[in-house]
Amino acid sequence: CLMQSKSFCQAKRKEDKEAMKGKFTGVGVGPGDPQLLTLKALHAIQESDVVAIPVSDSGLKKPGENADPKYMQQCTAYQIVRTSLFADRGKKEVIFLPMPMIKDREKLIEIHDEDAAFTAEKLNEGKDVVFLTIGDPSIYSTCMYIHKRLKRMGYETELIPGIPSFLRGGGSP
Repeated sequence: CLMQSKSFCQAKRKEDKEAMKGKFTGVGVGPGDPQLLTLKALHAIQESDVVAIPVSDSGLKKPGENADPKYMQQCTAYQIVRTSLFADRGKKEVIFLPMPMIKDREKLIEIHDEDAAFTAEKLNEGKDVVFLTIGDPSIYSTCMYIHKRLKRMGYETELIPGIPSFLRGGGSP
């Protein structure tokens, strides 16, 4: 839109936004006990088309669908909700997004951009994507890197809070 009129660009953005059908939802699955999963989180997971799993293992270089199944075993957030997904097993698409624990800021930006672009492809197919994260998605979560990028791109996004572990401790008997 650099060479076009302002009204043309606004109309184009509106048209592009209407074509984006899928919704991205960051879902906090709580501190580890599946019984502490909120009903809203459960419904979002069950209604989604795609489950996004963050992978901190440095072996995953690019986002994708055909990653090693061991990543599902290693993902604490997925393990918390897997029983609620049993009825949907085989129906839900799973994508793996690399989220390495590295200090190279430029490399992290590149990786997060690739993750957001891959997720956007699913949204453009009209699929709703849930990104599973332990605790709450707004507290030190890798989910926010994708959420912020997709929101800036004009996609519909939502964050569903979960119970962070530091609050769970205060509620223990």
